[in-house]
Amino acid sequence: MAANLDYSNDRVNYAYVKEHGSVWHGEGNVLPLKSPLSDWKREAGLEWSAISSPILFNNSDDMPTVFPDKVALFRSDNGAPLSIVSESYKIVQPTEVVDFFSDILEQHDMEMSSCGSLFEGKRFFATAKLNDIEIISGDKINGYLLLATSLDGSDRKSTRLNSSHTDISRMPSSA
Repeated sequence: MAANLDYSNDRVNYAYVKEHGSVWHGEGNVLPLKSPLSDWKREAGLEWSAISSPILFNNSDDMPTVFPDKVALFRSDNGAPLSIVSESYKIVQPTEVVDFFSDILEQHDMEMSSCGSLFEGKRFFATAKLNDIEIISGDKINGYLLLATSLDGSDRKSTRLNSSHTDISRMPSSA
C-alpha cells in the first residue's frame, strides 16, 4: 500500500493506459487508448458520490444534538466516512474529476492517461496526456494535465501541468 491507492470494494481503484508508460506501483486496471469516460469512471472505481450528513451527539442531558456548522462526509457505495467539513464546503464528486476532461480531450487531441482515488477515496485525480512537444530535434517532452481534489481538506480542486506521472499522495498540501 505504499502508493496509498484506494482498495475499497475489494479492488484497486486506479486505471491507466499502458501505452503512456508503466506505473511504478504496478497496480491498476489497464484501459485501451481512447476509452470512453464512462469506462474510466468504472475502472477507476469513481462511480460513487460523497454524501453529507449532520453530525449528531448526545449532550449533557443525553439529548440528541446537531453539531453546529459542520457536516460529515461519507461514501454512497460503502458508507465509509471521509471527513468532517463546514456546512458551506463545496463537494466535488469523483465523477466530476473525469467529466472535467470531456470537452478538453477532443478539442485538444489529448488522451486520458490515468485516474483513480487514494486514501480510501478521500482524494481522487485524473490525468490526460498532452501532445508531445519537440524542443530540439529528437528531444521530446511528454506532458500531462492533472486534475486533483480531496474530500478531507488536504487539497483543494487543482489543475497542474506535469512532465511525468505524479504520485499525488506525496504532493504538498495547498489547503
